[in-house]
Amino acid sequence: AFRTKRNRLAMRRHRATFGAATLLALSHSLVACSNTEPFDARTEPNIILIVLDTVRADHLGMYGYGWDTSPNLDALATDGVVYERTISPAPWTVPAFGSILTSTYPSEHHAGERPPGSVFVPSGNVDWLALGKMDPTLPSIASLLREQGWRNYAVLASPALRGFGLFPDTFDHIDDLPGSDFSGLRRATTVTDTAIAVIESAPTEPFFLLVHYIDPHAPYDPASPVSDHEIKQYTKRESLSPTRSLAFASYDQEIRDMDREIGRLLDSLRAKDQYTHSLILVIADHGEELWDRDNREKVVGPTVMTPVAHGHSFFQELLHVPFIIKYPGLEHKGMREARLSSSMDVLPTILDVAGIDAPTHLRGVSLVAPEAEPAGDRLVISEHPIYKTNRKVLIQGTLKYIRDTTTGAEHFMDLASIDFTDKDVTAEIPDARKQQMRQLMDQTLTGEASAPGQFVDQKTMDQMRALGYLE
Repeated sequence: AFRTKRNRLAMRRHRATFGAATLLALSHSLVACSNTEPFDARTEPNIILIVLDTVRADHLGMYGYGWDTSPNLDALATDGVVYERTISPAPWTVPAFGSILTSTYPSEHHAGERPPGSVFVPSGNVDWLALGKMDPTLPSIASLLREQGWRNYAVLASPALRGFGLFPDTFDHIDDLPGSDFSGLRRATTVTDTAIAVIESAPTEPFFLLVHYIDPHAPYDPASPVSDHEIKQYTKRESLSPTRSLAFASYDQEIRDMDREIGRLLDSLRAKDQYTHSLILVIADHGEELWDRDNREKVVGPTVMTPVAHGHSFFQELLHVPFIIKYPGLEHKGMREARLSSSMDVLPTILDVAGIDAPTHLRGVSLVAPEAEPAGDRLVISEHPIYKTNRKVLIQGTLKYIRDTTTGAEHFMDLASIDFTDKDVTAEIPDARKQQMRQLMDQTLTGEASAPGQFVDQKTMDQMRALGYLE
């Protein structure tokens, strides 16, 4: 076995990271934990990472959403830990995905990066279309696990992801065949069928399986169409026009369709007696704007219209992502963690649970390791929109600092509300606090975009255009 004494110590450290307030608030869940099967430190865990494309945290039940969209994910959350304040490193898929896989900033791994000096203009800007591919020399989840004996598999809903270099040859098998969707996407049913086949054929040695679902991405065209009654309910409750209510309800229905298939995937693990001792992580790459800030709309695929969607701003509807970890042996079942976290914490956490020493260059932290600094001092960064000028975001505690690196314009947002949303406090906070945040960003900037070593091809750009990214 690869994991020995170090891993038992790691799990004990994990218990130490949850503060007294959290333990008190969730003490009712500890009774249920006392009857769970103990973690077996002699066995390497299978690791399943489920990435949800374009899912807002506030549209899932475990984050308090009023519509019933996520019963299976909610059930998984009761078996694991819900991280309440997780920030995406980027407001769109490609750079966010690269950061999940490598625990580095988008400006370091280069996936989806615009060439230096480029600014957004309409699609005639050829340089803007030549987006960067991920640096192939960076260690990733798959490469680090492979070195320690894990077999690696990926099932992807979008064939465009590989065009950005996100999935190198450190995977034993990648299944990303085009689906029947207008843009070559695969619906959740096909993704789950393929993932179950991988699980059933996986060898006896531990495996890592990445499963990518993209149903909630525009165009909002759910497998299970919404009814007129549902549209009327959304119109009344959300104060939207009937046309917007259709898109709103369709987005939720796509989450519901995806959740049903995730439930089927988890059931397949239970059927093979692999659920309890597997490490299962569920995280979204980014969220979605549903007319929260902007009234602009555009046509994507067969849909009449969708909102501006994502990739253009750094508001919480895009950066606040759902994050659930079910630890091996159902450790910490039913707990919630309110400390600030990042999608870049996925890789360090996987390595810690697996008993593998993490490279020193990782930007994220293990969520099972002791915190290096008090919870309120954690710094989390997001960067690299695909549209408009380049901006960077720094979050510390409940304060968000947004800087336009081209013009120098800046905004300060307070995130202290119970629903973790933005409140512009630029005119209110003291100058000393503003200067502190400016200095922190200056210290943590990785520099402006440097030229990626490789650029994506025209086929990938055509797929991105079909998804509505290129105008």
